[in-house]
Amino acid sequence: MDSASCLVCGGSPVTGRFSLPRVEIRQCLSCRSWSAHEKSESSETSSQFYADIDERVYREYFEPFRSGQYRETLARLKARVPQGASLLDVGASYGWLVRVARDLGWNAIGIEPARIQVEASVAEYVLQSTLDDYVTRAKHARADVVTMWHVLEHIPDLVTTMAELRAVCAEGGHLLIAVPNAEGRMFRLAVWLARFGARGLLRELFYLRNPNMHYHYFTPAGLTSLLTRCGFAVEDVFTLEAFDWRRAHMRIGRTIPRGVLRAVGPLIAASNFTGTENLVVLSRSVAA
Repeated sequence: MDSASCLVCGGSPVTGRFSLPRVEIRQCLSCRSWSAHEKSESSETSSQFYADIDERVYREYFEPFRSGQYRETLARLKARVPQGASLLDVGASYGWLVRVARDLGWNAIGIEPARIQVEASVAEYVLQSTLDDYVTRAKHARADVVTMWHVLEHIPDLVTTMAELRAVCAEGGHLLIAVPNAEGRMFRLAVWLARFGARGLLRELFYLRNPNMHYHYFTPAGLTSLLTRCGFAVEDVFTLEAFDWRRAHMRIGRTIPRGVLRAVGPLIAASNFTGTENLVVLSRSVAA
């Protein structure tokens, strides 16, 4: 993947900043977003994300944390969307957002490309499908609300994906996207450390050890620009915590680091150091 212009806002110039295994990390001087440009073409797909994680630990850690954020975020839509509105969750994973939405009275379904065990209570509502396949098969099925929670950063070709999201979103419907925030303290710390040659944290934040890496870290300005040029009008921008520090020790296998994180996790949570790492943007589809 190579580009002289920003993959997020389409602007230029883009400056090459850090060379990492697999990728070169570049920043747009206009919107200040960051994108990873692979040094060689990859055949990996989004379905391979789960091949590199301990699913049991992932579920135990993320399910209560993510479900709470889904409930909080969907509540912000209550005044904008009629009761019983249709919702399509793109990249539904285990179906947690679909379950929360249905509990709140939404007519919610999801699509997920990976072959994973979806939560039993919503298994019939989560289809195994890529977004482009779903667009082809369900040409007239448009949702009042389309959600994409921490999926967009895994996609190299943003413009094509945005066109597909527009195709499944009803005219005047809402698109809710959550992505990593390039203006968050954790990411800014990673960039600062990388300038001095310590690039381990930056590698971790771009998921370079996972086949389905992060290709983008968005700024609010960058994501707003992407949405605007792809037919959406931004209505709300806000941030959320990205980590459940009180339970983060659950993801650590080694005894000593696990104990340390169990002790300091609540202190990190209380500091709100990573309270803005999760960028959420709500937009509305506008007439072409």
